[in-house]
Amino acid sequence: MNEPSSPAASQPVAWLWRLLGEQRTGIVCSFVSAALMGMGSLIMDSSPQLYAGLSMDDVRFFFQPWRWQHAWFYALAVSLAIWALSALVCTWDSLVSRIQRRVTRPSAYGALVLHVTFVLALVAHLWGGLKASSTRFMVTAQGTSIDGETWRAVGFEQQTHSGGMPRSVTVTLQRSGEEITIGYNHPITSGAGARELLLGQVEMMADGLVVRHKGRQVVVRPDEPAVAGGDRIVLRRFHDPRRTPSLRVPVAELVIGGQSAMLPMDPQSTGETSFLAVNESPIVVLIQRRNPSVPLVLFVTLLLAVGVGLVAWERA
Repeated sequence: MNEPSSPAASQPVAWLWRLLGEQRTGIVCSFVSAALMGMGSLIMDSSPQLYAGLSMDDVRFFFQPWRWQHAWFYALAVSLAIWALSALVCTWDSLVSRIQRRVTRPSAYGALVLHVTFVLALVAHLWGGLKASSTRFMVTAQGTSIDGETWRAVGFEQQTHSGGMPRSVTVTLQRSGEEITIGYNHPITSGAGARELLLGQVEMMADGLVVRHKGRQVVVRPDEPAVAGGDRIVLRRFHDPRRTPSLRVPVAELVIGGQSAMLPMDPQSTGETSFLAVNESPIVVLIQRRNPSVPLVLFVTLLLAVGVGLVAWERA
């Protein structure tokens, strides 16, 4: 037969519940959290090398490994956890009180909605900080596999100001046959924002050299020799003036019929073998960010609007 629980055993739990349910607990936690965030900002500014690997709100950074310099963050996590528990206890007590008093006005529950919104916002930040990831991909005209889909860079357009500075950059990509565009201020999102592709960097890359040999014009690539006039043409090396400032024009090192030749680009050349032009295609760096908490953040935003509306209705 089970003995009845001792009243003294429940006293610590009741005391803790009352402490969490007091308004001053939340106020103290708010001031402590603000002070710790200010302290953390100063520490990060004074130790940029220590926090160089911190990305966005990545919580995992502070535990890989544990450091005494992160003590402010560990204290902040405890303060926010107590604050969230206090908000939940206050919300529960207020909800029970309103139900017992048979309060049916929707506007009377506005403050409770705001409390729940606050807790969900903390949960969303924690979830995103633990599960968010960022990956870089290099997409070329030949194609790159991203999440089982083949992406190709097929176009690049840049608009500049009168002074020559870039104003906007638009890249045309082909995803499994479908053409889409991306820009620095126009990312590609899916999954209600949980997956986002950002444009990181764009460069033009030599995709092939246009060579005329014995009256026939062919395109020679590093991994694709060409045949013209009965001779096999192999590209040994390509010298780009953008990477070799001492050069004024592109220079190609070719092996033609077993004989080496170094040809500068000259579209007007009339020789037996001429290097006429460089075919270029964009090489694009895409940054894929995954954050499963984004849909929850959107829901929290809507819930916040509902809570504010109910509070305003109650006070009207």
